Amino acid sequence: MSKINLKDIKNLINTVGPDNITPTSLALLLKDLSNDDGEETGSKKAGIVTRALESDEYDKIIELLKTGFIYENKNGKMSRFKPQPNVALALSLEATLGLKISDILQLKVKDFHEDTLEILEIKTNKLQYKKIDPQISEYIRNYALENRLSLNDHIINVGIRWIQNRLQKVSRHLGLLNIGTHSFRKFFATYVYIKSNGDIDLVRRLLNHSSISVTQEYLNTSQKKIDEISQAINFLIRDNNDTNK
Repeated sequence: MSKINLKDIKNLINTVGPDNITPTSLALLLKDLSNDDGEETGSKKAGIVTRALESDEYDKIIELLKTGFIYENKNGKMSRFKPQPNVALALSLEATLGLKISDILQLKVKDFHEDTLEILEIKTNKLQYKKIDPQISEYIRNYALENRLSLNDHIINVGIRWIQNRLQKVSRHLGLLNIGTHSFRKFFATYVYIKSNGDIDLVRRLLNHSSISVTQEYLNTSQKKIDEISQAINFLIRDNNDTNK
């Protein structure tokens, strides 16, 4: 447990954004500042829970990470965000495989076998064999050849904090709030839940959760769906067909 200091607080507020800090969030920030697990730093430390991505948000984030963009920095000058193909790949793999970002960074080229992924999960220290689309393994092999990676090389050669930092810059540029690396794992969970017609136990098993209650936290309904349903409800004005139902 580390000692709380003013510099740490300022850095975290700058990371999350002053507009997103409430008195409650600040209290949680002070309480949790020293409990850094290396994952979801900005959001957890400010008491902000990361949310699942919408499909269009995912596409926009990955596209900007691949192409780069021009943005206005803190000094009011224009800066260039350089393309980050390795960060884009890391987050795409998280959304595709449903693994934690820490597990994604442990993946090696040799772990992809046609339609099977071999992975040693950090949290449980258990070796797992996960069935995958063979095209994923093919994509990884091509990526390895292009980047001159050997079978024993890690696919991603940057750390969690680097990925978090680049993701935060892209999210700010797009005006997206409450987005972190975990948003991509939640995106995976939400996708599976919808495609399986609400099979929450299937989602739990794929995420390797110990209980359904943990999985339920991943499946918070998106704000877009809340707005759509809210705007569609009107019992004050109903046509005859609705009344007769």
